[in-house]
Amino acid sequence: YAMSGKVWADPRINAQWTFPAIAVGGKQLVIYASGGYGMMTKFPTLLQLYPDKVYTDIIELNYFNLNPDYRRLYLRTYIDNPTNYGLRPVRNHKWEARIGASCDGHSLSVTYFHESTNSGFRATSQVRPYSYRDYDEQSIDASQLTGQPQLADIAYADKTVLGGYSRVTNGSRMIKEGVEFQYASRRIEPIKTRFTVNGAWLCTTYSNSQAMFRSVTTKVINGTPVNDLYVGLYDYRDGQVVQRFNTNVMADTYIPRLGLTFSVTAECMWLQSSKRLAANGVPVAYMATDGKVPPFTDADRADPYKQWLVEHYNQGVFRKQTEPFYAYFNLKATKEFGSWMTLALFIDRILDYMPDYTTSSGLTVRRIARPYFGMEMNFNF
Repeated sequence: YAMSGKVWADPRINAQWTFPAIAVGGKQLVIYASGGYGMMTKFPTLLQLYPDKVYTDIIELNYFNLNPDYRRLYLRTYIDNPTNYGLRPVRNHKWEARIGASCDGHSLSVTYFHESTNSGFRATSQVRPYSYRDYDEQSIDASQLTGQPQLADIAYADKTVLGGYSRVTNGSRMIKEGVEFQYASRRIEPIKTRFTVNGAWLCTTYSNSQAMFRSVTTKVINGTPVNDLYVGLYDYRDGQVVQRFNTNVMADTYIPRLGLTFSVTAECMWLQSSKRLAANGVPVAYMATDGKVPPFTDADRADPYKQWLVEHYNQGVFRKQTEPFYAYFNLKATKEFGSWMTLALFIDRILDYMPDYTTSSGLTVRRIARPYFGMEMNFNF
């Protein structure tokens, strides 16, 4: 294995700089800036390292006779080992930068982060030719049989078709970036309430990081499926971009004399969208039944078989899909019994605003929020 005997370190570094306090209206304003960088490694599982073998059965003869003793089914079985000895751990790189400030019990922070990996695990198609004998059942003279037909007496034709199996590779790519923010106020004494606002904008791109063999057509020419003869190799980003922007606003009220805390939270989703990455659908190469992988040329576009390897898309599949604003409200009440027990009752989605909307393709989506409630009890010993 390529990863055998190697050390995979996860270095991380964080730093923060706090600026000298600034007097603002008789209060001390403290500003800080921080940042960090780190790597994280995810190793493959045992099943990914030691997968089961793949058995492919090809029917060479399937002869049926009214006499069950004369019937015969003959198969040729190929055994493929999907073990990927070049499999490597997934390496994830992340860095972030933050700026924050606090003054008179109020605090605010904004963080930008970027995370990426080009070696995520993916089940990738492996294509190879399979040769077999196609016996002609029509050449069997049933009137001359005294038992099962013998293969030596049956006419056949040597054929080769393309098939395959999947194995785990480092073929996935993910790029995630976003901005997170949080504001917390000081507790307002007359009403014993503190307000907290947090949220994030996230943008994630999922795609492949290596070329892929794909069977893209069901076209049959002269009784032969095109995918039995040719399979295209495509080198474009097949994936999607997902974005979302949400905020949470929470007001919590603490009454020390009663040992009660009430909190109301409004969860708002302002933006949620997805968009498929554009693709031209033209293969960069293809595999033929001889096992070779020549490049796909302009002349292949006129070939009666290979022309079907070019994918044609309805541009509507690349249109951005957006879900409009929705919000719901949660309620939680907590009672303290001394310092040894707390009892909390919560009701999530007690109120909601989730209007119906129409997609870009004209479909009407009806959204429904399902409230639920529960109770929590904690003991301190």
